[in-house]
Amino acid sequence: MKNKASIHFNGINVSVELNVQSKLIGKIALASLILLVLLFLGYILNSLEEKEIIKAIFPILIISFLIIYFPVRYLLWNLFGKEMLVVTRKTIAFSYDYGIVSTNLKTISFNNLATKIEIVKEIDNIKLGKLVFINYNEADDLPEFLYETSILIPSEKLEKIDQFISDLFYVEEDNSVIISEIYLN
Repeated sequence: MKNKASIHFNGINVSVELNVQSKLIGKIALASLILLVLLFLGYILNSLEEKEIIKAIFPILIISFLIIYFPVRYLLWNLFGKEMLVVTRKTIAFSYDYGIVSTNLKTISFNNLATKIEIVKEIDNIKLGKLVFINYNEADDLPEFLYETSILIPSEKLEKIDQFISDLFYVEEDNSVIISEIYLN
């Protein structure tokens, strides 16, 4: 799994685009499973008599939807999956792109932002993880979970994203914001 990260920092916000790069064998296995489920459902419908189909149409439709919806969504994510994240000094905005379907941009405001790198697994001596966003409440200064990235990326890239988010809040003594850009692949 060699997921990609594209990072852009302009001093006003940090934009991150994370892309899923899953293995071909996994995509083929998932597509085959979906095809087998569709064939099985077709066989069941074909074997029922007309009276049985009328009685069973509603349960069959619900079960078919659930059996097909989640694997197809997972297949689309593995084929085209993309997570977009924008961090400003006051908000975090994110959305997911499944290729043919995208989620709406969701924005979360925060008071005092903190980030944490959470290492999830290690493959070939490469640590893969997520970036976790935490807000410290204004009233009691207690931490509250805001958001975490869903695509696992190498810890070096996570550290660069984390550094740019830290730089976002850093202002030089002459009140000019540090501006820099980086693109990672």
